[in-house]
Amino acid sequence: MKALRILFVVFLLAPVRFLHAQIEDRPLMSVNIPFAFTVENVRLPAGRYVVSMVELNRLWRLSSADHKTNTLLHISANEDASLAKQSKLVFRHYETDYVLREIMEQRRGTAATLPIGKRERQLAQSNPNPEIAMIEAQSE
Repeated sequence: MKALRILFVVFLLAPVRFLHAQIEDRPLMSVNIPFAFTVENVRLPAGRYVVSMVELNRLWRLSSADHKTNTLLHISANEDASLAKQSKLVFRHYETDYVLREIMEQRRGTAATLPIGKRERQLAQSNPNPEIAMIEAQSE
């Protein structure tokens, strides 16, 4: 009877462990961003950040190195080794703001595009041709 109870508990807890493994972050890269920027309508300060994969082609996380700031990124991923020759973040630089638009991850050859947020649409009205700024990242 005791063995049956143990077996029952193991079967109950196994899905919980599996679910936890599914939502665990996998760090992809770290990057030092020297300017404040916007990502998906969230304003973030300059600093060191870690990009992690939460769900392969849909959800990544951008966290400050001190883990005080966390932002989930809803991405559209394209896996093509020729796209990501090095790990980097690509920003659009408007007159008053930098907006994160792409994350290139070299190891998997993934180019992740972020959706255009409300803030970027507002900025694009006054400056339809922003400059592009790229920052190299270090793979984790």
